[in-house]
Amino acid sequence: MNFYKIFIIYFFIIFSINAKNICSTQEKIYADKGLAKITLQLPERQKIPIEIKIHTPSHLLIGTDFPVVEGTDLLDISTITNEEGLYDFELVFPIRGTYKIEIKDLGTNQIYLCKLEVYEHPQEVKNFYVLVTILFIVGFISGIIIFQTNKNKIQIETLY
Repeated sequence: MNFYKIFIIYFFIIFSINAKNICSTQEKIYADKGLAKITLQLPERQKIPIEIKIHTPSHLLIGTDFPVVEGTDLLDISTITNEEGLYDFELVFPIRGTYKIEIKDLGTNQIYLCKLEVYEHPQEVKNFYVLVTILFIVGFISGIIIFQTNKNKIQIETLY
């Protein structure tokens, strides 16, 4: 029983070491803002063939403004890293959420997983709050107007 616990802990440590710092970006990534530069650094520091798959996030409750893309594969390519085990590419991420990147080393069939968080464009968040505020103000003012025009027509009777 202790052997299995040690093996599981060892597996998680090795997996976390392999998964650490594989995917990196230079700045925060915003949805549909522009090209984001992604750098993949594999532990094998040599030229190897790899396969990259990027899976888009799927939102259950609150969807995005581009629902056709949700839950699909954004990218599926086969390529070769450079001599240091690096591969750089640029990509526009269409929706917000956590993208799962799967890198498969075709030489050893080892799979590396990493996640990239893509945030909503700040201007869209600002526009949303402005819209909600305007709708609240219009609803509040129209409620006051309707109440004032109907106040004289309605006679409130109380029961004694």
